[in-house]
Amino acid sequence: MPPVIRLPQKTFERLQKHAIPLTDTPASVIERLLDAYEEKDAVEPVVPSKKNGIKDNMEDMVFSGEEMPDLHHTRILVGKFGRQSFKKWNDLVAIAHNIAIHELGSFEAVSKITHSNIVRGERKDKGFKYLPEVDISIQYVDANLAWKNACYLAKQIGLTIKAEIEWLGKKNAAYPSKKAILQCT
Repeated sequence: MPPVIRLPQKTFERLQKHAIPLTDTPASVIERLLDAYEEKDAVEPVVPSKKNGIKDNMEDMVFSGEEMPDLHHTRILVGKFGRQSFKKWNDLVAIAHNIAIHELGSFEAVSKITHSNIVRGERKDKGFKYLPEVDISIQYVDANLAWKNACYLAKQIGLTIKAEIEWLGKKNAAYPSKKAILQCT
């Protein structure tokens, strides 16, 4: 049996401010806050140099907006859509749509602004994954479309995405074994 934690009312109210209604439990909010705390140094602040606009040590590249280099053969080290963490490309897409539905209030409103293929209700064929918390199914896509679609949606609802990624050491990767910071505001 999991341990029981008692919180003062003020602390619980603070916790509720970080919850997505009808989706989060106190435990999921605490997990997200712990993830953010533990990962706060994982995405370094970008310090531009006068010479090249990115960090002098050139370990990380910085890209902004919807258009990115080829993101095939990448993995996400750490990412945030608004305040929500993600570590997989399709998790980014799911989180973006979950938040958009909560922000805009309806499936119809989101379906008008998304570039992703979404349907109301449960569908599991042709790459669709069901998101029961918002009762939609979304067709999962590759990393390039996941970023592009989530970035477009983030702009529509006024949120920011930031992710630190790494290309795998494959010859077909755009930047084998390199890291980059992706930003979309």
